[in-house]
Amino acid sequence: MEETGHVLIQEWKLGTPRIVLVVMSNVSPLSQWTNTRQIKNFQKGLISATNTTEMWILTNGINVGVTKNNRRRRARRNQQTEFQKSLSENHQSSDIYSKIIVIGVAREDLLNHGDCFDGSNRRVEIENEGNKIEEHKYDLNPDHTHFS
Repeated sequence: MEETGHVLIQEWKLGTPRIVLVVMSNVSPLSQWTNTRQIKNFQKGLISATNTTEMWILTNGINVGVTKNNRRRRARRNQQTEFQKSLSENHQSSDIYSKIIVIGVAREDLLNHGDCFDGSNRRVEIENEGNKIEEHKYDLNPDHTHFS
C-alpha cells in the first residue's frame, strides 16, 4: 500500500487528496438501475463532491457498470460523452484539482490488451474494441485520468 501511495503522490504528482471516493460496480450490465432520476442525481452529487474538496475517484477502470452508464447517458443527450470532461468542466477549483483525478484499478487478466501492461512502458496506447463478456475480457474506460 505504501508503494502505491508513493507512485500516486510522488511519481504521478497527484498531490494528496482530502477524500478518496471508491465507486465500484459489478461487471454485469446495470439492468437494476434504470431510474434515470437516480442516475442523474448520482452524477450531480459526484460533481458537487468534486467541487467541494480535493479528491480522487477510484473505480474498477473497465468500461462497464456505473462508468459505462455515465457515458451512455451523456451520449443519449448528445452532450460531451466523456465522463472526465464533464467532471472537469463542472469543477470550479483553479489548483491541481481543477482536473478531476479518476483512477482505474483493474486486474490485467480482465482486460483486453492486458498483456500490454507489463510495466515496460510508462504510457500505453490501445484502441478499445468492445467488451468480450463471454471471455471475461473488458475494455478500459477512456474517461479515467490514470490506471494502476
